[in-house]
Amino acid sequence: MHLAPRFGKRRPRAAANRPGPAGPGSSSRHESSPKPYYHAQVISQQLLDILACPKCHTKVELKEPDHLRCPQCKVLYPIVDGIPVMLIEEAKPETA
Repeated sequence: MHLAPRFGKRRPRAAANRPGPAGPGSSSRHESSPKPYYHAQVISQQLLDILACPKCHTKVELKEPDHLRCPQCKVLYPIVDGIPVMLIEEAKPETA
Protein backbone atom coordinates (compact mmCIF):
# COMPACT_ATOMS: atom_id res chain seq x y z
CA MET A 1 0.00 0.00 0.00
CA HIS A 2 1.36 3.37 -1.04
CA LEU A 3 0.33 6.49 0.82
CA ALA A 4 0.70 9.94 -0.59
CA PRO A 5 2.82 12.35 1.42
CA ARG A 6 0.92 14.68 3.70
CA PHE A 7 2.63 17.75 2.41
CA GLY A 8 3.56 18.75 -1.11
CA LYS A 9 7.09 18.96 -2.40
CA ARG A 10 9.24 21.61 -0.83
CA ARG A 11 10.24 24.39 -3.11
CA PRO A 12 13.75 25.80 -2.75
CA ARG A 13 13.90 29.30 -1.35
CA ALA A 14 15.26 32.10 -3.42
CA ALA A 15 18.87 33.04 -2.63
CA ALA A 16 17.77 36.59 -1.73
CA ASN A 17 15.78 35.24 1.23
CA ARG A 18 18.69 33.30 2.70
CA PRO A 19 20.90 34.87 5.32
CA GLY A 20 24.58 34.88 4.58
CA PRO A 21 26.96 36.21 1.95
CA ALA A 22 24.52 35.73 -0.95
CA GLY A 23 21.51 37.39 0.68
CA PRO A 24 20.67 41.01 1.35
CA GLY A 25 22.43 42.68 4.24
CA SER A 26 25.12 40.07 4.01
CA SER A 27 27.22 40.39 7.09
CA SER A 28 28.75 37.23 8.34
CA ARG A 29 28.62 36.83 12.09
CA HIS A 30 31.95 35.04 12.01
CA GLU A 31 33.82 37.78 10.16
CA SER A 32 33.41 40.48 12.78
CA SER A 33 35.53 40.43 15.88
CA PRO A 34 33.85 38.56 18.72
CA LYS A 35 32.02 40.81 21.12
CA PRO A 36 33.17 40.51 24.72
CA TYR A 37 30.87 39.11 27.33
CA TYR A 38 28.95 41.73 29.18
CA HIS A 39 30.72 43.06 32.22
CA ALA A 40 29.14 42.46 35.56
CA GLN A 41 28.09 45.88 36.74
CA VAL A 42 27.09 44.76 40.19
CA ILE A 43 28.11 41.80 42.25
CA SER A 44 26.07 41.68 45.39
CA GLN A 45 27.72 42.45 48.69
CA GLN A 46 26.43 39.11 50.01
CA LEU A 47 28.37 37.28 47.30
CA LEU A 48 31.51 39.34 47.94
CA ASP A 49 31.25 38.54 51.65
CA ILE A 50 31.49 34.80 51.05
CA LEU A 51 33.97 34.73 48.16
CA ALA A 52 37.56 33.94 49.09
CA CYS A 53 40.73 33.30 47.17
CA PRO A 54 40.97 29.54 46.52
CA LYS A 55 44.74 29.65 47.09
CA CYS A 56 45.15 31.58 50.35
CA HIS A 57 41.50 31.86 51.54
CA THR A 58 41.66 35.64 51.90
CA LYS A 59 38.49 37.60 51.08
CA VAL A 60 38.57 39.03 47.57
CA GLU A 61 37.62 42.55 46.57
CA LEU A 62 35.91 43.83 43.45
CA LYS A 63 38.24 45.44 40.95
CA GLU A 64 36.22 47.18 38.25
CA PRO A 65 34.97 46.34 35.74
CA ASP A 66 35.34 42.59 35.48
CA HIS A 67 37.81 41.15 37.98
CA LEU A 68 38.05 40.14 41.60
CA ARG A 69 41.35 40.88 43.34
CA CYS A 70 43.07 38.91 46.06
CA PRO A 71 45.05 41.42 48.16
CA GLN A 72 47.24 38.67 49.66
CA CYS A 73 48.25 36.83 46.46
CA LYS A 74 48.09 39.93 44.23
CA VAL A 75 46.14 38.09 41.51
CA LEU A 76 42.98 38.90 39.55
CA TYR A 77 40.16 36.43 38.99
CA PRO A 78 37.96 37.10 35.94
CA ILE A 79 34.21 37.65 36.00
CA VAL A 80 32.66 36.06 32.90
CA ASP A 81 28.98 36.63 32.11
CA GLY A 82 28.49 37.92 35.63
CA ILE A 83 29.96 34.76 37.18
CA PRO A 84 33.26 34.92 39.11
CA VAL A 85 35.71 32.31 37.84
CA MET A 86 37.51 31.37 41.04
CA LEU A 87 39.99 28.88 39.63
CA ILE A 88 43.67 29.16 40.51
CA GLU A 89 44.55 28.30 36.90
CA GLU A 90 42.48 31.27 35.64
CA ALA A 91 44.06 33.85 37.96
CA LYS A 92 46.29 36.48 36.35
CA PRO A 93 49.04 38.36 38.21
CA GLU A 94 48.06 41.89 39.09
CA THR A 95 49.89 44.60 37.17
CA ALA A 96 50.67 47.95 38.71
